[in-house]
Amino acid sequence: MHLVAHELGLNSNCTMLYGHVDKQEERLRHMEILRRSQDQALHRLGYEGDEDGYIAKDIPESKQITAPVITLSKVGAILPSVPRLAEPGSCGLDHQVNKPGSASRATQVSGGYYQTITPLPFFPDGSALEHLPGPAGLENLRTIAVTRLMLDNFPHVKAFWIMQTLPMAQVMLESGADDIDGTVVWYDITKAVGEGTHQETTELDLIRAISEAGYEPVERDTLYRRVVRDGREWRVEG
Repeated sequence: MHLVAHELGLNSNCTMLYGHVDKQEERLRHMEILRRSQDQALHRLGYEGDEDGYIAKDIPESKQITAPVITLSKVGAILPSVPRLAEPGSCGLDHQVNKPGSASRATQVSGGYYQTITPLPFFPDGSALEHLPGPAGLENLRTIAVTRLMLDNFPHVKAFWIMQTLPMAQVMLESGADDIDGTVVWYDITKAVGEGTHQETTELDLIRAISEAGYEPVERDTLYRRVVRDGREWRVEG
């Protein structure tokens, strides 16, 4: 589904539920498949491959991908811009992409890509697998760190505070995450231990948490464009 969405010019986000019956090598396999499919999406956008790029062997799901390995986390790499609606009569969405190492060079091509990945810890309470312990704090931190290292072609990694708790999300910013999500209100899919479905925080709490962790808080929209406010008026950049 993600590959089709990217071919149609749509961006997508992905998650990875971990800490139940999965093994660590299965998590790495999952990430490698995502990494290779992102290579394909970015190559379609005009990104060039890395000469020393590594491709894991014996992963059938990624063997059909012929795109070169692409890295966005290296020095000088430029993130893909947000897609915009194409002109009437054209097909798909348009991107303006500056290729890594060539900040002044831009090309317009059609295609989408993964914006972010959100690792989600398994909460056993109330499920058919409640006899399992679920992941603890250090495992959550390590998972975020490995995700950031493995998915070096993903623009963003999210520490979803609604499942990680806001204090843990703060620490995860030190482990490779760059997004902790928004204020939320109701989240019915799952919940942190001891919490109800009404889980809400304030904009001030989020700003304080990010600043306390030593980072600059930036408001964004769903396409990861920066939101700028001027009194009651607001606009997006990018």
